[in-house]
Amino acid sequence: MLRIVTSKRSSILPSPLLELILASSSVSPICRPYHPPPVSPDVKPLSTPDLLSSLSSLIQQKHESFLTDTEAELHNRRISSLRLALGSADPVRLRDAFGDLMEDNSLEALTARDLEMISKILHNHFTCCPSICDVIDGARAIALKVAAKGHLDALRACLVLYLKNGDILGVTSTYDEFTTLFQDPPMPVSEQDALSDHDKEAISDSILISKPVLPRSFNPAVADLIMTVLAAYATQDRFDDAFDRFIVTPMTVRFTAPKTKAFCEAHLAHDLALSSKVQAWIQELVHLRLLSRHTSLQNYVTGLASDKNIASLQEFYSTTISECRKVDSKILVTDRGSIAGGRRRIIVSSAVWDIFLQAFFKCNRTDLAEVLWSDVTGLGLSPNRHMWTTMLVGYGRLGQCSQAMSVWNRMVEAGIEPKQHAYGAMIQAYFGARRPQEGFALFEQYRIQSDKSTEGRQSFRDPSMLPLFNIVLHGLCMNGMDSQAKNVIKDMMDHGPKPDVVSYNTFLRHYGRIGDMKSVASVLRALKPANIQPDIHSFTTLLSALYKGGKRDAHTKLIQIMETIGVRPNVAMYSAIIDFLVRQGGRENFRNATLLLQLMENNPDKGCRPNEITYTGILAGLHRDPTIPAQDVKLYTEGLFAQMSRNGILPNRTTYHYLIKACLENPELQGLQMALGYYREMGKRGLTLTNRTWYVILSSLLRRGDGVSTLVQRVQRKISSNGGQR
Repeated sequence: MLRIVTSKRSSILPSPLLELILASSSVSPICRPYHPPPVSPDVKPLSTPDLLSSLSSLIQQKHESFLTDTEAELHNRRISSLRLALGSADPVRLRDAFGDLMEDNSLEALTARDLEMISKILHNHFTCCPSICDVIDGARAIALKVAAKGHLDALRACLVLYLKNGDILGVTSTYDEFTTLFQDPPMPVSEQDALSDHDKEAISDSILISKPVLPRSFNPAVADLIMTVLAAYATQDRFDDAFDRFIVTPMTVRFTAPKTKAFCEAHLAHDLALSSKVQAWIQELVHLRLLSRHTSLQNYVTGLASDKNIASLQEFYSTTISECRKVDSKILVTDRGSIAGGRRRIIVSSAVWDIFLQAFFKCNRTDLAEVLWSDVTGLGLSPNRHMWTTMLVGYGRLGQCSQAMSVWNRMVEAGIEPKQHAYGAMIQAYFGARRPQEGFALFEQYRIQSDKSTEGRQSFRDPSMLPLFNIVLHGLCMNGMDSQAKNVIKDMMDHGPKPDVVSYNTFLRHYGRIGDMKSVASVLRALKPANIQPDIHSFTTLLSALYKGGKRDAHTKLIQIMETIGVRPNVAMYSAIIDFLVRQGGRENFRNATLLLQLMENNPDKGCRPNEITYTGILAGLHRDPTIPAQDVKLYTEGLFAQMSRNGILPNRTTYHYLIKACLENPELQGLQMALGYYREMGKRGLTLTNRTWYVILSSLLRRGDGVSTLVQRVQRKISSNGGQR
């Protein structure tokens, strides 16, 4: 509804003024005692003259803000005129009424519904006009005004009309005018680190945003406006200008293939060649924009790797390499922070290639990692220390120690001096390959080399080196060299870096694994003098050791130990204990897990109440265990889902992934049936089946290996029918 303005005689005393009078009055109000808010001792009370002066100023300010009776009547008459214009859908009457309100500076009186109706009426007007010359005067200005409030229909139709008339300048100048209505000032990308992580636009330093930029939270439908601008440039083959416009659009403005196709079919169907060109340009520009935003790029590539979507990952990488090799490429492959002069380009540095490297190793595709290495060096870029380290870490985690050694030697030959992370990766590779002597020898070599200078000695003992020392401790214990590990931790306590909870957990895990409860107790006693608080890993390790030591009520004993040392269990600790119990298998362990869950449900401390992780863990353990009868599994599952519902917890896609995987780890037929049930339930609830979903299903089915090849083929056909990747 439109807001009606009253005259000054119907006004009331402003609340700040009322509070000021009450606070300064020696007479209490009749209705109730007044208790003024506490005043800082540094604030002195106003004297009587100052108080009267403040009151007079407030009254004058408020008086000046009111309309006179004549002004209020005129305003309301214009509001009524606009409402009649909206009702008639007459663009001429609408323009006149809107103009009158602009004269009054009263556009704030318009509601969102009013603005929407104005935009739609003008949209119809622009659409019906064969030429921009037929548009009524002032329509474009009104379209811009309402678009700035988020209602884009009129402006979108205005730009399309300019485009159909071949008025490229009209399209671009109108869009520029639209962007200048916002307060976001142009900024160099080097200053954008202060932006939120949600949409940090880490464009290379060479790109200076010289054109107005849309607010990041603006209506995503602004994509249609930008596509119209791109289409205008495409009619004149001005890709450089299209690139300059597009590259500064926020990542929140999405350009999907279906949306682009729909736009072209609606507005460019008369020119199929232009339609194809615009779609190809947008696809290329979306790719380039993503490359220019380091945070968004990392999230996208890492997401593909996590979903095991190797086909899309490889395609994205191939497109990037192809763009880099173009003669007129918009990409400059360099590690320099900026480039001087010339046209705008995107800098793709070693940091970008490192993102791809990590993704390839995450997918266990060492072949693609080696191809990338060859491609990047072929482009004239010398891999930096981070890329070398990523290669070492990747091969080490895959247990390919020989390949890691080859990378190490090549790095040294290239004149890259290994630092902490490179040493840690290579040492970890040695220990993982059961070559502890070589791993420890490399660590000692690093220590001796660092001791050659005072600066090196101090750097080696800096707290930042603690992760490297913990790698050594873990590797020594894992390979049964606990005496050397004890010497290392003693050296750490004497010279630094000081051990942390991870250091002690390493010993807890080692002694728990071999069942040495005496040493476990000794490590626990050492925590307090070292002023170290045990964490969730400490307690789950201790729980495992207690069970191995024959303690059937180990979980109860663990909670008692936690309370004894002054640690209050929280939801993460309880959830980890429950997950540990159900992974041990058997009805007794499951019963103990449900007792702990019940304890959490009844706990008055909200920080101990079960969450989706708690329920997912116990459900996964239930489905994974073949010793629990199918009928009992069904009853327990129904009860647990009922508890989740009562607590307002709904399973999400990740929950179903865990449960399907757990079901298929159960070798019995009931596991396969439950997995199929969860798969169907995802469809009924409208949850999108992503590549990660198919990966979980296919990999788990193949691991079963019990004649499920036909079912695997059915799933593959389902993926193909949905347009997914195999």
